[in-house]
Amino acid sequence: MPDILLSTVPAPTLAARLALREPPPGAPLMRQEWDELLFLHWPIAPELLRPHLPPGLEPDLHEGTAWLAVVPFRMHGVRTRFTPPVPGARNFLELNVRTYVHCNGVPGVWFFSLDAGNPLAVWAARTFFHLPYLRATMRLDRPGPDLRQLTATRTHGGVPPAHLRATWRLGAPLPPAEPGSLAFFLTERYCLYAGNKAQTKLYRGRVAHAPWPLRAAQLLHYESDLVESHGLPTPAGPPLVLAGGPVSVALWPLKRVGCYLRSIPFSPAELGHRAADFARRPADDHDEKSQAQDFLRDFFDVFTPQGRRRARFEMRVKKPAGSQGYIDTLWPGTLLVEVRSWGRDFDTAHAQALDYLPNLERAALPGYVLVCDFARFRLYDLDRGERHDFALAELPEYLLRFGFLTGYRPASQQRPEDPANAEAAELMAQLHDALLADGYRGHIP
Repeated sequence: MPDILLSTVPAPTLAARLALREPPPGAPLMRQEWDELLFLHWPIAPELLRPHLPPGLEPDLHEGTAWLAVVPFRMHGVRTRFTPPVPGARNFLELNVRTYVHCNGVPGVWFFSLDAGNPLAVWAARTFFHLPYLRATMRLDRPGPDLRQLTATRTHGGVPPAHLRATWRLGAPLPPAEPGSLAFFLTERYCLYAGNKAQTKLYRGRVAHAPWPLRAAQLLHYESDLVESHGLPTPAGPPLVLAGGPVSVALWPLKRVGCYLRSIPFSPAELGHRAADFARRPADDHDEKSQAQDFLRDFFDVFTPQGRRRARFEMRVKKPAGSQGYIDTLWPGTLLVEVRSWGRDFDTAHAQALDYLPNLERAALPGYVLVCDFARFRLYDLDRGERHDFALAELPEYLLRFGFLTGYRPASQQRPEDPANAEAAELMAQLHDALLADGYRGHIP
């Protein structure tokens, strides 16, 4: 594996950040009121943060630095566009641990947790918005006009316990954050990102509100293990402290996003060499059962070091007729693989793979089916209805067809609005050059 990562996604521009101030089209799904907000921010090295992010997201940086935040606030007036304020969820405290990310150049917030003092709100957010809300007991006291004291204890089962105790004093109002400033970067966030449990799908939700009315604040006391409960390093030094609110907030429904161009684990040259090495292996005299898993583990290693960890072998699933079957290999949400002994018919294996799909959970449904017999491959793109047949020795020539594993995409699969397309095209050109340098002269489909 190379000692560098190639990031193919450009950082968000200031123009892109400012454009998100404009609400998206259509009616919002929900409205809320936020106040009594405290921003506690610590700088963190991007390399320490990146392993804690799901595939598809990159740390959003300000002058080369990522930021980690603990943010308590009060939420009230929660209502959907179909209902008045929701009984039992009108007024409650929330406390989130978050960082700032982007997907294909669109900046937003990634939440590690959102502790809340309202069980109904926790259930709804976890069920319908894929957000990691957790039950907690919380109390906010106001010992003086400008003093605030917050205590919070996580009570959610099945997750690490955590607590927070903080006291702060509100200061004078601050001028609006200047675009491009650190305060602007940290507080003007109009997108949130969320993922399913299997981390196979990524969603983006739009948020609209006026720029935060900010106030200076002084942190008088702070003790917490919220950050550490997520396996993140203990924040170093005192935080940057700001207070904010009130704001009226509108939220739009989540939409799935395809952030396939993240940091690619192998350079184009390295990827080409790995495919060429795999293609040179003997292609006959294999047994379907005894050698399939080793073969597929090596195959996934060509594309990404995460492949063999995410692949699930011999996964039990019910067939439409009610009988039990076993999927040879499933990469949830991405790829289903059926392996046959050398020379066996592919049509039967393909039909069997399709029989498994109706009884898979929605989050696990793959976009591709691969059938192979150690010497031949047949790749089905289920969304496009395309089929590609090739021999093992031809794998390097078909490498870009597996862009859903590598992060590279053929031009025919790129969307014109993706801001990373130009850089992706350059990387694919490098990949093609690397294959030619390794002795391949075939056409890249």
